[in-house]
Amino acid sequence: MEDKSLSKFHIETLGNLSFITDGQHGYHEINELSEIRMLTAKNAKGFFANDTNADRIAKWVDDKNKRSSLEKDDLILSTRGTVGLCAIIDADVLPANIDQDVARIKLYNDMVLPNVLMIFLNSKLGQHWLFRNQTGMVQQGIALWRLKEMPIPVLPKVSQNKIDELVCNARISITQSQILYRQAEELLIETLGLKDFQP
Repeated sequence: MEDKSLSKFHIETLGNLSFITDGQHGYHEINELSEIRMLTAKNAKGFFANDTNADRIAKWVDDKNKRSSLEKDDLILSTRGTVGLCAIIDADVLPANIDQDVARIKLYNDMVLPNVLMIFLNSKLGQHWLFRNQTGMVQQGIALWRLKEMPIPVLPKVSQNKIDELVCNARISITQSQILYRQAEELLIETLGLKDFQP
């Protein structure tokens, strides 16, 4: 059924559409004063990359690993452990780099829009392909060479633009909801008379 669905569209492999690499292997230096985040698989949850509990790394680590230094509209995908967590990078988590258990996916052109690719990788079709192509007995993983062979449907531009618009609107709604949540929390604390409370 999966192959039948994909056969309706022009197919490109992910490797033909994008540059794919993983993060640094081995030691990296933590520097709490640095602006540069080290994003891991946990930061790829929820479609939009976050920097929750992300270590801050020394500048030399990022300088030494420019191939995995993230830019806006890159995608990150977990390749070890819980394979297939995928999120898009926005300016609010930059500057950032990734560890060895995450792949950086940077599209070469606009044949497939970043938001559209992110949605496909998180869809039932994308997740099923990633699940079927995992290897490993103790810890599951997917090799970068295999990821590059992943078939990606190239949708008509009108469809891609609609998907892109929906994702952008979702991002705005999430940001607005976070602001409203913080305002509600501050109002609650103030109403309870606990604004300056020190435990």
